[in-house]
Amino acid sequence: MDLSASETYPAGLATTFALVTDGEVSVARYAAGGHEQVELLSSEADGDDWVIRTRSEVTVDLPGFAAKVLQPTNTIEQTHRWGPERDGVHEGRFEVETKGAPVKTGGTMRLETQPDGSTKHSIDASLKIKVPLIGGKIESWGKDDFQSQLDHELAYNKARLSR
Repeated sequence: MDLSASETYPAGLATTFALVTDGEVSVARYAAGGHEQVELLSSEADGDDWVIRTRSEVTVDLPGFAAKVLQPTNTIEQTHRWGPERDGVHEGRFEVETKGAPVKTGGTMRLETQPDGSTKHSIDASLKIKVPLIGGKIESWGKDDFQSQLDHELAYNKARLSR
């Protein structure tokens, strides 16, 4: 299942990049989105890239058909890898590992300078649940929750950059 989200921030590329690569801001963003026990595992340069890794507990209200194969509370580890700026653009990839669950989430991220000096943040993501017979049904159910999380993260960033 593919999803996307985008937001334009009232800040330049350097300021926006500093915010999205700040490990403590990442922790605060996930906590504000309902994640519990959010922990920064690392936030550091890796060659020309900047990599942020976090771990948190996420609880969802599972429908009956999904509760038979998934747990409502899961530990997730997120890795965001941002590349260097090239011609007014930072591109990156992210992966979300749900420990002990047949769930695969990941995608691409892009920060792009706009003509007015603002920055557009775009995310393209995929959600895959590998459960025989009902995986597609669980993906359809989880789409709204995952989309809400993406939208929350962008709104959180915009609010921080609007101060």
